[in-house]
Amino acid sequence: MRLHRFLKTCLAVLAAGLVFVACRKENDAVELPKQPAGYQELLAAYQAGFKYLSCDYSGTTTVRFENGTVSIPPDGLKIQDCRSCAPRVVSLSPENKMWCLDGILSGVRYHEHLPDEQATVVYAYIDPYTLHLYISNGNVLDFPFDESLLPREFRMPVIRITHSGTEITREAYVEGSITIEDPDLAYSEAASFSASMRIKGRGKSTWSMPKKPYKIKLAENTSLLGMPGDKDWVLLANYADKSLMRNNIAMEVSRICGLKWTPQSRNVEVFLNGSYQGVYNLVEDKEVAKHKVNIGKKDCYLEMEEAFDEPLHFRTPHNVPIQVKEPKNLSEEEWEKVRTYILDFEEALFGPDFTDPVKGYAAWIDVESFIDNYLVRELSKDIDGNLRKSSFLTLKKGSKLDFYHVWDFDLAFGNADYFPDGNNGPTGWWIKDYGSLSVRNTGWYHRLFQDPAFVRKVKDRWKALYPELTTVPAFLDKAVREMGDAPARNFKRWDILNIYVWPNVMVTGSYDQEVAYLQSFYTRRLSWMNDSLAGL
Repeated sequence: MRLHRFLKTCLAVLAAGLVFVACRKENDAVELPKQPAGYQELLAAYQAGFKYLSCDYSGTTTVRFENGTVSIPPDGLKIQDCRSCAPRVVSLSPENKMWCLDGILSGVRYHEHLPDEQATVVYAYIDPYTLHLYISNGNVLDFPFDESLLPREFRMPVIRITHSGTEITREAYVEGSITIEDPDLAYSEAASFSASMRIKGRGKSTWSMPKKPYKIKLAENTSLLGMPGDKDWVLLANYADKSLMRNNIAMEVSRICGLKWTPQSRNVEVFLNGSYQGVYNLVEDKEVAKHKVNIGKKDCYLEMEEAFDEPLHFRTPHNVPIQVKEPKNLSEEEWEKVRTYILDFEEALFGPDFTDPVKGYAAWIDVESFIDNYLVRELSKDIDGNLRKSSFLTLKKGSKLDFYHVWDFDLAFGNADYFPDGNNGPTGWWIKDYGSLSVRNTGWYHRLFQDPAFVRKVKDRWKALYPELTTVPAFLDKAVREMGDAPARNFKRWDILNIYVWPNVMVTGSYDQEVAYLQSFYTRRLSWMNDSLAGL
């Protein structure tokens, strides 16, 4: 049947239904929501099972199906183009039974018992494959499409760890063995690899969560899943990050921003003594090595960490916590030189001549590395990135203080509900304005932004990086597709999608909505930063 004939029949049936409703007694009348032009035609195509082909925007929106087309006038149904960005997050406000888009009331009420023909559209968008309509009765119309366009099914690598049965703690390694299966040979030349290893727990707040993170030590340097050979590896659990993706996209942003080292990682599924543990990130561990933090034996690898766990540590007058990660055998004399260098830098930064290239801060730091670190931390709105923890620097002999790499983003990109000003959303400065004690208008970066030369360099760097930063949503889409149904298995093991896990900002109720929320946060944050940096 031709599309227009089918539509004519459906519209006639709808008209009869509307007459019936109009003839009911006044006290039983149903107040039908207003429908945008084009909705009924698309609904008819959906009910007929027409396969979606494409959508063109040129004044009139034209939706093409295998069996015909639907033309929507400019004042009709709005269909968002999400082929290269994240769709909006659709949720229901329980207080007033109204639909929300990205947490904002849409003005469309929830019509629970209305048939599809009498409901209205809450939100419509296209992705690279098909058209989606969220309608006011709670139904979602996902149009059929050519599934040959989808990438082939990707089977994630699997890690199977066995150990002696001794309780795993953070304090001591337990002996065991590891088998890594890569059935699609996506990263490896062999489908399976086995070796002896030792395992222990890791992390601070993350170790207290039910899904545990681990550190693995192999007997010899070994390349795992195509990553550079090493003995030391980390399994990040990402329990509080229900998208399972925040560390992935943070490392992609780090790569784009050109930090001196970006840890490589792979998404894997983990079994521990035969028990399924869920989806993890297998990550290169942070340490001094030629392919990681490449410094000399007498150079220093430093960490900003408010909960000191290294013997050599101090807090600067502006409350920046510094500790030495390596070398472990640093002498008291060398340690005093490191402390003095950092104190002299901070004094120059907050001194009257701080903008002077010789007397000011620029004589003490690698300014470009400070800018790249800033952009990663600010774009991700990383709650820990305000020089409080999980920040890593190097101080080489004869060189300047250098931000070397980033780490730990499970609470970034809109996943921390304890920002000091309550602004957990994608707008507002964070790293620029807040110091390590989360007090406004304090900290190293706040002072740096008082130098017009530093601001110009930040803006120039952002302008150069921005085009590639817009590709991150597509990177995220691809990474999620490659996980296949692994997230479903993860959340069957850890049934937390409908409950609050500290410190979630939102409880979306589904994995797809967790990813959509992350996509939305990133694209809105990117847009806000682009506009706001231009205005400095």
